[in-house]
Amino acid sequence: MSYTPKYTSEEKVEDLLQITIDDSSVPTSTQLLDIIERVEKEMDARLLGSYTSTDELVDSDGKPFIQPNFLPIISVVSLHVNGANPNQTPSWTQLTEGPGEGSS
Repeated sequence: MSYTPKYTSEEKVEDLLQITIDDSSVPTSTQLLDIIERVEKEMDARLLGSYTSTDELVDSDGKPFIQPNFLPIISVVSLHVNGANPNQTPSWTQLTEGPGEGSS
């Protein structure tokens, strides 16, 4: 069974390295495909490829920064804060982009 790369291709590697890769080169096309497969599996294991996290709950102790569970963050569509105490029903408020409180 042949592997189908998700993030790159033999042609892109050839263009980057400015070499021709075929069945008589070193590495061969088959060897390059194996390398690409191993690297892409590692990327997926580390969540470095195309990955979307939705509805991620990050607990914070009130400090001005938080440590999300999934990095790197490329974009944020919306951000909500729970204004209720931990023993109360959550009360979510969507935060909007702009300067912080007290800034000009």
